[in-house]
Amino acid sequence: MANHNDHQSVRAEIDHRLMMTFSWTLDASGLPPMTVMRMMASALGAIYRQSANSHLAQQCPCGWQPVFQDIEALQSEMEMAARQRLADSLRDMPAVGRA
Repeated sequence: MANHNDHQSVRAEIDHRLMMTFSWTLDASGLPPMTVMRMMASALGAIYRQSANSHLAQQCPCGWQPVFQDIEALQSEMEMAARQRLADSLRDMPAVGRA
């Protein structure tokens, strides 16, 4: 079973890759930031739908059974993350990784 530090490093990697994708897309497309964010949110929804469909069809042995509350949990997580207060100083920022 993965430990808390593994989860933090995976989360940091996902955050980093999504920020890279967002920044690259803004630069390459010239689209407004909210347009790109909506596209990314739509892509995440499509990933959920595709994963849920394959699990409902029992194509994966992991045992996950998608439920409607999954979507509510994703919406809640996105809202909480978007509303988090920005850190006022480096001291207040969460540590990511280690030196």
